[in-house]
Amino acid sequence: MNSLINRDDGKSNPSIIVSTTGTARSNGFPQLIRSANEIIFAWTGAGVLTASMALPR
Repeated sequence: MNSLINRDDGKSNPSIIVSTTGTARSNGFPQLIRSANEIIFAWTGAGVLTASMALPR
C-alpha cells in the first residue's frame, strides 16, 4: 500500500482505508476537510456517506 502522510523525520506513515467505494461515476470523488483535531470525509454512494478520524495530538 502506498504511504500518504509525511512526518517530520521524512518517512511516511502507512495508508489508512477509511471506506470502500464503487467505481460508478455516480459515486463522485471523496471529499475531506480538517476541522479542529479531526478529519471529516464525505462521499456519495447509497446517499451521502460520512466518516471522521481523530488526529493525533
